[in-house]
Amino acid sequence: MIIIKNIIKFIYILNRKIDANFLKELYNKIELKSEISIILYYKGDTMHEVDALIKLAQHKTTIDTKRGDPKYFDYDWMIESIIGEAYEVKEEIKEKNSVHLEDELGDILWTLHIICAKLENDKLITSTENIYKRALQKYNERILPLQGDLDDSSIWQKVKAQQKQQLKKENQKRHS
Repeated sequence: MIIIKNIIKFIYILNRKIDANFLKELYNKIELKSEISIILYYKGDTMHEVDALIKLAQHKTTIDTKRGDPKYFDYDWMIESIIGEAYEVKEEIKEKNSVHLEDELGDILWTLHIICAKLENDKLITSTENIYKRALQKYNERILPLQGDLDDSSIWQKVKAQQKQQLKKENQKRHS
């Protein structure tokens, strides 16, 4: 088991692309399934950009706090902004339009990171990074067991139900 964990850490350090079938096989062979998350999370230099975007959103939150404009503290307004951006993404989905589509998708990511930074600033979440970790674990647990057949839906629902129970327990523990 230690050897597998070290191999996974080594792959993580190299930021290599790993074949999905290899990951499934490895996932099914080891007991420490959360270790697989490390591989799936890091790919190329993308994490540098995500980290920079998170830090910039946190900086913007500081500026907004200093400015004091109430609009930038209204979660409903921020969520409506994401919905508006989603409609703009829908309009940009067409051939030979990748630059505009990427720009609009970036607006959604930006607004999402702003919301996360505000929630973190208001102590409603622990961190944006924790959201990434939680999402990765959630979807690793749901997707890696899938086989591409008719049983997938029941597998997904079973894992989802187990996760909801785990979340309920975790939330009670954290806030009791």
